[in-house]
Amino acid sequence: PSSAPSVSASPSSVPSVSPTTSAFPSGSPSSSPSGSSSPSDMPTSASGAPTTSALPSAYPSNTPSGSSLPSFLPNDASPVPTTSAFPSALPSLLPSGSSSPSAFSSDASAIPTTSAFPSALPSLTPSGSSSPSNVPSSLPTTSSFPSSFPSGEPSGSSMPSGVCNETILIELDDFENGVEGWTTGTSNTTEGWSILTTYMGDLGKFESAEKTFLGIPTDSESVSIRFDIYAFLTTSTGDASDDEVKVDIGSSTINLGLLNETDFGTTEDVVWWRSPIGSSRTNFNGIGGNDQVHHAAMMVPKALYADGSIKIKIYGSTGDDVTIGIDNVEIVAHYSCSCVPQKMVTSEDFESYSVDENGAEVRAAGWMHGKIAKDPNFTTFLGRYASTEAGLDQFPVHVFDVPPHADVITLEFEFYEIDDWTNADYVHFYVNGDKMDLGTINGSNLSASGISARGIEWTKTAGPRANMGFLDAVDQVHHVTLEIPKEVFATGQISLEFESHVSVDYSISSAGFDNVAVSANFTCTQTAATRSANIEVVPLLPTGCDVLETEFEPAQQCSMGSFGADKVNILESNDSTVKFTLTGHSFSDTTLNEVKVWFPHPERSNTDDWYDKCWSGAETSNEEGLFAQEFVAKCEDGWATVSVTGGEDESQGSQRFSQFVDVEEPLCTDQLERADFNPQKRCFWQFKVPCTSSCQRRNLVDTRVVTDQAAVPKSDCRTKSPVQDVHPVQVDKCVTTPSKDTVQIVSQDKESVTFSVSQKWKGCGSERGKLGWVATDYINVHGDLECVKKNDLSCGLAETYTAHCTDGIAVVDLYSFDEQEGLFGQTDGTDMVIPLACGASGTETKKCHFRYVLKCEPSLCEQAPVQIGSLKNKVEQRRRLGDQKKQSNK
Repeated sequence: PSSAPSVSASPSSVPSVSPTTSAFPSGSPSSSPSGSSSPSDMPTSASGAPTTSALPSAYPSNTPSGSSLPSFLPNDASPVPTTSAFPSALPSLLPSGSSSPSAFSSDASAIPTTSAFPSALPSLTPSGSSSPSNVPSSLPTTSSFPSSFPSGEPSGSSMPSGVCNETILIELDDFENGVEGWTTGTSNTTEGWSILTTYMGDLGKFESAEKTFLGIPTDSESVSIRFDIYAFLTTSTGDASDDEVKVDIGSSTINLGLLNETDFGTTEDVVWWRSPIGSSRTNFNGIGGNDQVHHAAMMVPKALYADGSIKIKIYGSTGDDVTIGIDNVEIVAHYSCSCVPQKMVTSEDFESYSVDENGAEVRAAGWMHGKIAKDPNFTTFLGRYASTEAGLDQFPVHVFDVPPHADVITLEFEFYEIDDWTNADYVHFYVNGDKMDLGTINGSNLSASGISARGIEWTKTAGPRANMGFLDAVDQVHHVTLEIPKEVFATGQISLEFESHVSVDYSISSAGFDNVAVSANFTCTQTAATRSANIEVVPLLPTGCDVLETEFEPAQQCSMGSFGADKVNILESNDSTVKFTLTGHSFSDTTLNEVKVWFPHPERSNTDDWYDKCWSGAETSNEEGLFAQEFVAKCEDGWATVSVTGGEDESQGSQRFSQFVDVEEPLCTDQLERADFNPQKRCFWQFKVPCTSSCQRRNLVDTRVVTDQAAVPKSDCRTKSPVQDVHPVQVDKCVTTPSKDTVQIVSQDKESVTFSVSQKWKGCGSERGKLGWVATDYINVHGDLECVKKNDLSCGLAETYTAHCTDGIAVVDLYSFDEQEGLFGQTDGTDMVIPLACGASGTETKKCHFRYVLKCEPSLCEQAPVQIGSLKNKVEQRRRLGDQKKQSNK
């Protein structure tokens, strides 16, 4: 090579066979690659013009090119990865194929990649792009930042993140697109009638339809099955009074009863209800006549969908002149969410509908035989109904979904008495086929009330009579309120049907209905029998020396917050009593008024004495004030429970205190009358105060389970331990004491314990008979609370279960019932409160609750004497709310 650079303006057409020794780069690039095995120390940017070579360099540049266009070949063409410390300003048109993700995010690129292939590895940081990728990553992202955009596919969870839905529709078959998944079923379409669209049928005398539904969420509390039944008479003289419809759910068969009447019941723990709805004088399909629509609903226990599936078979037990159709099959999962005392389920004022005698819009919204009328004073309402509808038996009816775990459903509506009614006109209404009769409607009948056959309480209150519209006659608005007990809506649905029997046409009188509202009422308290605990039990501290304040769920917190466990000052304590004072509270600029403090009376002689020591007053600065008092409480199992309620002085006009929980009022020994807890003006706080002078908790059961280690050979410890490792615990004032033989350990393996439950109360001697039911409540091996109810039990083994263990123990609660007088019940005559999940039934005063603590490892195999220490708090962490005592009736 030349020792100095060429001054030629054109590049040489032949490359040098050896590298130049010139210290200066050429002013023009070579027309072909150099072939050098080492990269140039100078970037191409030093060259005044880009290379004209048609081949890429076999080695990368040490620095980026600075070109405004991306390379058309991927860096895979290079056998060595680039050593540049700077990312390219523009993306490659093809993926790199590298097995490691880039250290730089795609945000470094000013333009998004145009590659059609997704990267095999995710970016380490989010892209920042405003649109989600159309192609998923083959591996999960390692980014610590959440995506700003949702996933295009569901996660598989049965509940959305951060949201609790009480009712989730799992599947709906309306058969508009065929009968996919149903065997032996056919689809049929009836034109010209708005009630029937496409349905599955017709099913004759020996025909059935069945389907297995998959994806049933096993974490749901219960699952309901709902569907409509169309009963068709094939002849004008046909009769369905002797015909039935049956449903097989797994191995359970439910007979829904005769098709000419409402029926309901419980079959093998499936709660069901079926009722005819709408007119029975309509020819739906043009064949025969007097066809009828029925609605059926069933609540299915967890045992029937434990594997995530439900198999359903529907068939009729009908005569030759009756066929059935099935429509609108729904599978619905039910959950319990945070408890609030009242929830509005639905309300309807009909203002959104157009006036229509045929009611197309309102019928599409679920009101069978619905129609819409309007008048300035009546506004828009459901109506009008007169002799024409009465003659055809075409009255409005609607089915509402309601929370099945509510205590009571409140249903309200207004009935419009329009124009000139006579004593021959009257109104009935039905809820799930249960009839309520408002009686004769006239000006003197201003109010009425009653109780239906199934226990629905109703009241009617009439407003003033005045000419409000339509004809020149007086009208009247009647407000009706119903309180519906849970036995009626246990399937999670109620049907409401209005029957206005007006003997004349619209030119004389008519009826209308308006302002329908459905709300659910719950008991939000420590004794609330819900699937999810409403009040969080205080955790077990390592030392047990601190005062513990009960924590509530957010929706049930005091509006002003916690009182402060540090405000309870222990003066002295021993195993029997504890003396303490309250030194203040956590609420700034607040003076508590109408304060109540109560705790176990220090002179209680035994656990059957439930009277409390009570104090009431206010936060004042004198010696009668709250913070000047010294209290002495009785200790139970090493702790004293102290309860406090209070708020502000109402005369100051400030109402900052509220807390929507039910509080069990104390039974005070001084017998003074004190105001009950008002959740709109007061708050409730509760504390666990340690009693022992050494700050060590006493044990719930005896401090030691005495064992003779030397007398039990190691080989026998597993077979002999189960007898000693079952510990009955008295939790209620049942007339019958718990029997240790009722619950027996079958096997222990540290993580779980298998146990049997036997019926030992009835029919075990010369007498005969079966026990009503026993419900076993425990934490299963999946960590879920589960309650299994067994009915009509003979003496002997009822069932075997496996419970999950925590801290070496499992807690089992048994609830029992029988109609026999004196067998079960509370010594003070109070009612038992039992978790809803147990499906309790029967007279409340004939039930009992027993608790058993089971050790999960054989105690005789341990090296040291066995201690069942600190069981009370461990038990409280596992117990359901719902087994505490109600206030006795005074």
